[in-house]
Amino acid sequence: MINVRGWDWTLDYPDGKSDIIYIGESEDIGRRLKQHKSSGKNLGLAGYAKRLSLNIYLRKVYHKSELERHEAYMINQFANKYGSIPICNGQRPDAD
Repeated sequence: MINVRGWDWTLDYPDGKSDIIYIGESEDIGRRLKQHKSSGKNLGLAGYAKRLSLNIYLRKVYHKSELERHEAYMINQFANKYGSIPICNGQRPDAD
């Protein structure tokens, strides 16, 4: 999960405000973040990273089969609370 560092910066989502801009999963988080920053795979996230200080929160999972399921759960929980997925996520995952 990535949010913007600072107490006064938030985005307006349909059902509230949040500083969370991205929720994602990766088996190699370092490589994944470099991809986002350099290749333009996520232009929104790369743009925020250039302008703002970001916090990156990690959750260790013990089996890679948990990655996508946990990511989907977190994105869906966010969308249920704020009325939309985080601004830098591409789409809402299918619910299991």
